[in-house]
Amino acid sequence: MTVMDWTTGKMNISQGDPASQQWRMTIAADWGAKQIWGEENKLESLMIDHPEQVYGDLLPCIRHSDLRIVNVETVLGDRGAPLAAKGRDDKRFLIHADERTVNALKAVPFDIGCLANNHSLDLSAEGLAGTIETLRQAGIRTVGGGMSGADAEKPLIAEVKGTRVAIINCAEGEQCRSVDGGPGAYGLELHRLHHQIRELRQTGAAVIVIFHGGREHTPTPPPYVMHDLRAIAEMGPHAIIAHHPHVPQGIELHRGVPIVYSLGNFVFWQTDPAFYRHAGYVVHLDWSGSTITGLEITPYQVHKDGVRLMGANMRAKFAEDMTRVTALLADPAAIEETWNAFIDRMGVEQIARSLETGAQALRTRDLPAASRLLNLFFTPAHRELYIQAMKRVMNGTFGDSPAWAKELVDYWLDYSLAEAVSLDAKP
Repeated sequence: MTVMDWTTGKMNISQGDPASQQWRMTIAADWGAKQIWGEENKLESLMIDHPEQVYGDLLPCIRHSDLRIVNVETVLGDRGAPLAAKGRDDKRFLIHADERTVNALKAVPFDIGCLANNHSLDLSAEGLAGTIETLRQAGIRTVGGGMSGADAEKPLIAEVKGTRVAIINCAEGEQCRSVDGGPGAYGLELHRLHHQIRELRQTGAAVIVIFHGGREHTPTPPPYVMHDLRAIAEMGPHAIIAHHPHVPQGIELHRGVPIVYSLGNFVFWQTDPAFYRHAGYVVHLDWSGSTITGLEITPYQVHKDGVRLMGANMRAKFAEDMTRVTALLADPAAIEETWNAFIDRMGVEQIARSLETGAQALRTRDLPAASRLLNLFFTPAHRELYIQAMKRVMNGTFGDSPAWAKELVDYWLDYSLAEAVSLDAKP
């Protein structure tokens, strides 16, 4: 059975045809100049004035690719008003940056910017339009977001060394998802995706699905994510790459299709002291014509001023941990238990408090409060957690997840960045 080797960072998938053109695609995760709470930092000015420095020694690894893709998890520029549904005065949920930070995308250069995420509409439709225009002027094509639902769901078609490549970018989207054909992100719809993949495969294209969703901070994907991404794999794309959880997760080969469950953060600083909020990897897909032959990852550490390759000891520890969570993907019961342990860590009180807070605010007929409460039921990452929590309260099993699963969740959330950095500290 083909498995991911985290020590070498490689997975062999197929032989390919030596006579065909060989090429590489590189995909990176969440990119944004400001952390989610709007705190100023030097990353924004660095992106504008010294953009190559943002990527440090990781830059050659990305440049050594024929097609480079990144998730643009920010609004570029200040056009537009904050999305009313997120709260006009609550900057915790709004991400935007100076439009000149696009210099740091041009410097790589990234060819494609993914917009199917939960922040592309943070400054409403006008902000999304400005972001698309800024990227277009920088020579960066976009996929997954648009001024209409039809635009958002449209696959991006590129040609690389004679191979037709189709990128589909979709997301859970939360409040940024296109609704009723309006502006926003392409929301995941399995039946629609099946139709798209089938049509694209009939053209002979290499088809990649890039998904933004899942529950944040979990060491393994929730059962519903695994179910959906495996279902997508069975539709016939060549690979599925996911991000959004802000921590790295494992990789599996399902019916010959590689599924990368989460790349972790990319150029996206967060203040949490946990190591896995500051660790991620870019994924490289190697091709022989339209046949995917292999997968390779390059892990890095996220810093306030960008990303850098991991030191040898940190990388060895990362490989050990990622091997462990990847092995769990073969056992649905283990995935379920890890999900239960994550819910147990939240606790009944925190879950009840979040519902009470939303319900109380709803009584004031406050639009953001109503939207956030609706989001708990509309977005699978929240809905599935609450449903599972209530089921476990009803059957008396809340808090009863196995010790190994609780320890894994605690480790993924608590293992400190300082401890990981000390692994490569000089004596």
